[in-house]
Amino acid sequence: MDRNDTIVRYRIKDVAVKHFAQRTLSKVHLAEIARDLNVDRSVVKLYFSSTDELLSIVIDSFVKDIEAILLTFVDGVMVAAINSGSMQIKTDRLHFTDSRSAAEFCDKLIDYLEAIFDYLILHSKEYAVIVQESRASGIHHGCLAKVTNLFLPVDVNPLFQRLKVAAKIRAIPGERAYFLQTNILPILYSAQYKEEFGQLLPDYEILKRRVLSEIQARNAQHHIGQDIMFTIK
Repeated sequence: MDRNDTIVRYRIKDVAVKHFAQRTLSKVHLAEIARDLNVDRSVVKLYFSSTDELLSIVIDSFVKDIEAILLTFVDGVMVAAINSGSMQIKTDRLHFTDSRSAAEFCDKLIDYLEAIFDYLILHSKEYAVIVQESRASGIHHGCLAKVTNLFLPVDVNPLFQRLKVAAKIRAIPGERAYFLQTNILPILYSAQYKEEFGQLLPDYEILKRRVLSEIQARNAQHHIGQDIMFTIK
């Protein structure tokens, strides 16, 4: 595919997302998208056979991007720490060789969450479409699970499979997943809220700092010396 084709496909997807965000898939037609682009419907058909295909590509691209951010953290921080011997996954905690390593992990965790937050806000329309279609009864019903499953400690999750192999453990119970799961929920909700009620929210940077600050404060309670506890009693 040459550069011009890539640009055209991007423009079509961008216009399609605007329509999907306003109405469900069943109410969006290629003719409307073509009209907004000032081209004939046949031009859009050259790149996408249907609105179903368009939405599938939007969803899959979104999930792929989120997974890439997650893999950067899992492989670059967690698996690397396990392989170097500086971190161990215990039953109830992450155990580090020293308190400094644990503190550095907490800092990298916030950097990772900030990257997720930035992506979700930048692509809040796509995220809103995914939430909307997940609530509908069409073929993409439940598509939000493609996103949320990336944060769940389930066997089909490739991210947790990496951790299991690196840490040489048989399973990762739910409480061990707090750093990938519970921290992400306020960020997911914030991104959705911004798209639906953006005019009521403060400046984006203020919103981001507020949410991340709250997460950082909560995580500080889990950090005890050389350990990061999965739960606080």
